[in-house]
Amino acid sequence: MVTAIIVAAGVGQRMEKEIPKQYLGIINKPLLFYTLDKIALCPKIDEIIVVVSEDRISYCQKEIVEKYKISKVKEIVKGGKERQDSVYLGLKKVSPSTELVLIHDGVRPLITNVLLEEVILRTMDEDAVVVGKLIRDTMVLKGKSYYIEKTLERKNVYTLETPQCFKYDLIKQAYQKAYQDNFYGTDDTSLVVRIGKKVAIIENNQVNIKVTYPQDLLLVEYLLLRDKI
Repeated sequence: MVTAIIVAAGVGQRMEKEIPKQYLGIINKPLLFYTLDKIALCPKIDEIIVVVSEDRISYCQKEIVEKYKISKVKEIVKGGKERQDSVYLGLKKVSPSTELVLIHDGVRPLITNVLLEEVILRTMDEDAVVVGKLIRDTMVLKGKSYYIEKTLERKNVYTLETPQCFKYDLIKQAYQKAYQDNFYGTDDTSLVVRIGKKVAIIENNQVNIKVTYPQDLLLVEYLLLRDKI
């Protein structure tokens, strides 16, 4: 069984809007709808746990899940202080028969079924898989001042995205160890790597933008409209 945890509890301060970005309207529907819809349409995903802020649970249930009949949503969970806390609260709600957990940002609505299935199938063999983009620009490491300390070998440097997929027992172990050590990582893969496990990277050449700034919203709207034509 594959459970998807959709993380959507953030406040999106960089968007500079009155409401969190995941609820901003795109083509008359909340941004979060498009993400949930893509995840729900993947035949390899059996259930969805949505993690949102406490004050948005009712809205998400009525105005997104029920309104648009997203039947795979098993539960809407109250999020935590940090993203890591939110994911952990979601992990606690997955079904006992869950074998794989796929974690995805609620504000990445352009995810494709092809990529979702590739990640899930690869995780069956690899235990932990992340989607990433190979860096095209020159990457440098800045020193203590404003000067370049060294140039990085860009052929080995990736920016990581979601989805990130894991065997359930592995990601649960990684999270438990992180809390035991009072460790907070930048993403889910960092927790797995720190317990000595390998994470495979799938290079993604598709548009999988994370909506962060106002211009991102415009680009997502354009791409969604283009796909409808």
